[in-house]
Amino acid sequence: MNFLRPIPLLSLVLGLAAASPASAALLPLTQASFGGTGIPNDQVAVAIYDGPSFDITLGLTAHQRYGNPALTNNGTDTFYATPGGDGAHGQPGYANWNLGFYIGFDPLSPSASLWYLAGNTVTLKYDLNPAAGNGTTNEFDILGAVYGLYGLPALQANGVYQDSWNLGMSFLNTGPFASFDPSALGEYDFSLVVKEGNYAVATSAIKVVVTNSPPSVPDGGPTLLLLSLALVAVGAISRRQRD
Repeated sequence: MNFLRPIPLLSLVLGLAAASPASAALLPLTQASFGGTGIPNDQVAVAIYDGPSFDITLGLTAHQRYGNPALTNNGTDTFYATPGGDGAHGQPGYANWNLGFYIGFDPLSPSASLWYLAGNTVTLKYDLNPAAGNGTTNEFDILGAVYGLYGLPALQANGVYQDSWNLGMSFLNTGPFASFDPSALGEYDFSLVVKEGNYAVATSAIKVVVTNSPPSVPDGGPTLLLLSLALVAVGAISRRQRD
């Protein structure tokens, strides 16, 4: 893990962000398409793993499936969706909302492949039970899929692995907790985790609350701007140290 020397601008930005009442913020991730077209990328839970020879950027978001009702969010880590299956597109067992994920290696190099083959990975943890507070009970090894272990690789180009998935998809809706009901009210937890061996070194996490009365979209405000600047500054310094 690289250690960064504090600089006045970065210290100021991080200090102001820490003073804000919000502990996290959904940020723009403009390079992400989540494997589709027209999927919003301006409200994303972002985390960055600063490795010795490459960074890994994680992004998680939730969005409407096709023309279904748009999701709202609280500006930090929770999205709000309406209940119901996607019968309009012939898939009533699918929720009318999807989970979008982004994994970006920068720079992509043979060391990234060796990193994975050495037992490190990026895992999606997710929840099929709408009961509140039960956390994530299922895991999917995304890089394992990329390397052909599951026969369902994520979309990939230039070191970017991204896609948009639905809890009704058969490869996710499996195991002892496979009872996903798109019409159920409740909440679902998701996290994208970089693991080195058995240790989590970076995590991006969101929650999707399914409700008949989603709240309106909040104004991101100054906290969103400050945290965006902080992430940009950290990434810029990290890349400069490796040059």
